[in-house]
Amino acid sequence: IMNGLKTGRFNKANKKVKTVKEFEKPSVEDKSVLVCADNEELVEYLKQFTYLEVSECEFEELVDTVKENEPSLVMIEADNDMLNSLLEFKKEDLADFDIGLLIDKDLIDERKDELDSYVSESMFINYLDKDCEKSEIMVKLILPILKPDFKSDETLSNIGAIADLIGIPAVSTIIDVYVNGRDLKATLEEEEKGATSYATIISDIAYILGFDSVGDVANLVNDVDDIKSAIDKEAGNYEKKGGIDSAKDIVDVVSDIIDK
Repeated sequence: IMNGLKTGRFNKANKKVKTVKEFEKPSVEDKSVLVCADNEELVEYLKQFTYLEVSECEFEELVDTVKENEPSLVMIEADNDMLNSLLEFKKEDLADFDIGLLIDKDLIDERKDELDSYVSESMFINYLDKDCEKSEIMVKLILPILKPDFKSDETLSNIGAIADLIGIPAVSTIIDVYVNGRDLKATLEEEEKGATSYATIISDIAYILGFDSVGDVANLVNDVDDIKSAIDKEAGNYEKKGGIDSAKDIVDVVSDIIDK
């Protein structure tokens, strides 16, 4: 990607570059999700995706329900006591099932290292703040169970198509604009999320799907956001700092970003 930028392969004059929209959306297997959470909004949100069969249960009925229905994913909103019970369940009753956790932020802060180790050991697919954006749930809990079938080897195109498939708008548009050398900044300004949020979504999808090269794109979008913030900040200080010092600060910030 970065070599393409340096050689001008992605500039506006290059008409041969395919856009995201020219590729078919990846297909996915239908999956079942069991939600153990007092969150009807989340349940209704998940039900809109035709490839997901969504059901619910109470925590007290969790083990029996999982054994009976054998869902592709068990999504649980867990407090401290529930988490401790789950750790016991995973040793035997739920050992063979994929579990994603939604947890209060304070509990995450308290047990973060422990939770990270459980994820690295594949005891849980992932854990998220229970108040996180739905896009995080789709990327970090739903995407790992989908096993998408790719129709091309175009990494960025697949990232955009997967984002469309799991219901995260604007990502494919931003990738399309970037690949074809159009005004990324103007496109980002039209969207609800900031550049950093989109960069995080792109890099998360890339990581889960095993794509290494997309990190450069995510870094670039982050850099755009950092540079814009630095310029906006220093523009406000222009008169106070006499212009020269302000310009120097911008150069220093941009140089630091490039050095990374």
